[in-house]
Amino acid sequence: MNTLYVSVLATALTLTAPGVLQAQPIVNDAPLSRDQVKQQLKDLRAAGYEPGDWGHYPGNIQSAQHRLNGADNSNSDKARIN
Repeated sequence: MNTLYVSVLATALTLTAPGVLQAQPIVNDAPLSRDQVKQQLKDLRAAGYEPGDWGHYPGNIQSAQHRLNGADNSNSDKARIN
């Protein structure tokens, strides 16, 4: 009886462990503050994003994010060179 219980428990754990491991959320250090969100929107607008242009959404925000990420990457490259 005891070996049957251990066997069933081991099988149950083996079958559920992968699902539990995959279900873990990505945890950020902290949520963004209001000022951080405002700064992100300001940066996106400077990169060409127009919040009221729904005709080109989501392409317009993706393009602005791509331009910002490119700027971030080039700035980090310059920092490494200096």
